[in-house]
Amino acid sequence: MIDGLQEDSVVAFQGTEDETCLLSGFSISNGKSYSGAGIRGGNLSPWPPSLALAEISNCKISGCLASDSGGGLGYCSGTIINCTISGNTAGGSGGGLSHCTGTISNCTITANSAQYNGGGLGYCSGMISNCTISANSAEWDGGGLHSFDGVTGNCIVWGNSAPKGPELLDCRYAVITCCCIRGWTEGGEGNFDADPLFATGPQGIIV
Repeated sequence: MIDGLQEDSVVAFQGTEDETCLLSGFSISNGKSYSGAGIRGGNLSPWPPSLALAEISNCKISGCLASDSGGGLGYCSGTIINCTISGNTAGGSGGGLSHCTGTISNCTITANSAQYNGGGLGYCSGMISNCTISANSAEWDGGGLHSFDGVTGNCIVWGNSAPKGPELLDCRYAVITCCCIRGWTEGGEGNFDADPLFATGPQGIIV
């Protein structure tokens, strides 16, 4: 377990790490920073930043607060796999994840919140597969996902909330297939709207 004591990002990559770098098996909590309060993928200044390609696997990222974006994770370019990202907050966008461009696979992204948009994920790209995105919230729009332009397959997007686009918004360039999305009416290969009948624990976190 790594407790950030609200002093900065709990884990901060230099941005030069390649795919051979692995962060695995940690419970990461109580981070507080401008972006990527749980895990930050690199130094954001000077712009554009150099972002790590490190793999993040089998981690639990919870209870972190970003004043801008990426309460749980921000600006990570490597694969994120088999992680639970829950109970994180962003003052801007991406309560769970923001500006993550690598593959996100077999993750549970739940009960995160953003003051503006993308309660679960904001401004991410790449591929999201076999993930559950549920019970996230945004005060403006895109409760589950906002401004996603990658490929999504075999995911459940359900029970998120926002005044506009409670499940997802501004994902018109995304390729979405074989997903269960509440209120989905836009077609696409294998997409459907059927209650997944979640069992939930405290704060709506899936158990």
